[in-house]
Amino acid sequence: MRDPRALIGVAVSLIAVLLLLYIVDVREVASVLAHADPIWVFLVIATTLVAMWIKAVRWRLFFPEPDTPTSRPP
Repeated sequence: MRDPRALIGVAVSLIAVLLLLYIVDVREVASVLAHADPIWVFLVIATTLVAMWIKAVRWRLFFPEPDTPTSRPP
């Protein structure tokens, strides 16, 4: 990770996960998931992954890679 923006992105994500774990009662979430219907849980996870993949493809179409490499200013 030479790009500082990537490091900043990882740091922000880590802070967000830590804040989420601080706010949410993990035992209560585990209890609710234990009583949930596994088919619905699977469908939600599968739908979310497909939606994320579609969004990634859409953004790739919005911002295609340039044909020739551009030189970065020093």
